[in-house]
Amino acid sequence: MADATVRTVTNPAVPSYPAAAKYRGIEAAHYVQRRASEPTWAWEDEQVRGYVASLGGGLQVLDVPVGSGRYVPIFLDAGWTVHGCDISAEMISVAKEHLGERFGECEMVVAPAEAMPWADDSIDVIVSGRFIQWIPELSAVDRVIAEFARVGRGELFIQLRIPARPRTDPTLRGAFRQAAQVVSRKVRRRRLARSAGSAAQISTHSEPDLLAILDRHGWRVTSIGVECPSDPGLRFYRCER
Repeated sequence: MADATVRTVTNPAVPSYPAAAKYRGIEAAHYVQRRASEPTWAWEDEQVRGYVASLGGGLQVLDVPVGSGRYVPIFLDAGWTVHGCDISAEMISVAKEHLGERFGECEMVVAPAEAMPWADDSIDVIVSGRFIQWIPELSAVDRVIAEFARVGRGELFIQLRIPARPRTDPTLRGAFRQAAQVVSRKVRRRRLARSAGSAAQISTHSEPDLLAILDRHGWRVTSIGVECPSDPGLRFYRCER
């Protein structure tokens, strides 16, 4: 049953950004092992769990990129119908391994986010985490958001990375703390970049640019979540059409 739920979009237009081709082989196999103990991972789970709890049951949800399927149990427990999309067939295999029998309760598709097979206005909720930050060009971000707008008919819960807002502290201790935070962010981003392959780099786009793209494709931001304590600049944005 689980095997029958996976399908692949044939002859898709493959994105040019480096991260699109990096979650293969050992990178996919070690994906959860390298990240699950991070405080950011736990914070992301908490944010998605709170978002899902704010909505009713019986919804169609699209998780893109679905990755290891970490949010799938949250969706299923809420009574949602789950669709997952990832450009990497290896990551879909990782999701199958981690979800076990629950994998068979989902529809999984191997396809780029820019060319998904779902019909127009067919998805109630789209959840997208750890994705936009790996797209270096705003033109490519635009194509992804446009595709979300094509298939989505309700809400979008999307994780965005923007330049961290400065936290002023006039004391000497505050200056040292802020300097340490800058170094910590650089180290964390280098680690994330290595986990996705040497050619992939995290992109921190400006908030006005990202909000303009959302607005251009009919996504109205209704709320902006709290900043991730362990990764300043990282937030979830709740949007609706």
